[in-house]
Amino acid sequence: MCGITGIVAFTKSGRNCFDKIKAANDCLAQRGPDSEGFYFSDHVVFGHRRLSIIDVSGAANQPMTDDSGRYTIVFNGEFFNYQVHRDELIQKGEKFSK
Repeated sequence: MCGITGIVAFTKSGRNCFDKIKAANDCLAQRGPDSEGFYFSDHVVFGHRRLSIIDVSGAANQPMTDDSGRYTIVFNGEFFNYQVHRDELIQKGEKFSK
């Protein structure tokens, strides 16, 4: 099972905690030994530890950012019927990197 860490901060003292995200992620290493990733912005930091189950390639590492760069996500879970939904989304014009 993957592990997720994160901080949302709108004050300087809150943003000073951003450097603690690596230590928080390290505490979750047993939950996600296959990969580690981070996302930093002005007010948000995400950390992710990955346990690879279906897609063991690096293409499924997180955080994931869309092609526009506007949206970034971290999540915990497997999307087991992804093939059905992928085909539907492709028919609606969505693009996938893999």
